[in-house]
Amino acid sequence: SGSSHLPEDEVVREVSCAPTVYTLREGVGGDGERTQQVVAEGLEVSGGLDIYRVERHLQKAIFGDVFAAAGVKTGKRFALKVLDKDIVNRFRQLQQEDFQFCESPLNEVRYAETMRGLQNVVQLEEHFSDDVNYFVVTPLAAGGDLLEALRERRGGFPE
Repeated sequence: SGSSHLPEDEVVREVSCAPTVYTLREGVGGDGERTQQVVAEGLEVSGGLDIYRVERHLQKAIFGDVFAAAGVKTGKRFALKVLDKDIVNRFRQLQQEDFQFCESPLNEVRYAETMRGLQNVVQLEEHFSDDVNYFVVTPLAAGGDLLEALRERRGGFPE
């Protein structure tokens, strides 16, 4: 096992959240204090509109993880996407150099107003960030992975 070089202001540690292990990074805030919101099953993440209790890990994505969560105040179920700021920023830089990338992080935020009110589009509930992660909250679409459904259904869907 080789060792990887990390910047001096970054610490990597693994937190076991049976059955999944999440790698968490700590960042240094503007005041020099280390800050992060740990995201793991059973913990809570504070947003602007609600506090989200993380219920379970749904999917590992290119830029982070997606969790099922429940709003503590509202009781509503949400999808909580947690995107690593460092990875998102590196991707943005690559995207400016090479326009072949079709996946773009934070599109839910960029196009939220354009898509607001459209019947078959999951709406953005809120978005926020800490020193390490971007958080994107949408209503939980419990029907499964759309890409997988499209693969299984060759003719697509009527809409």
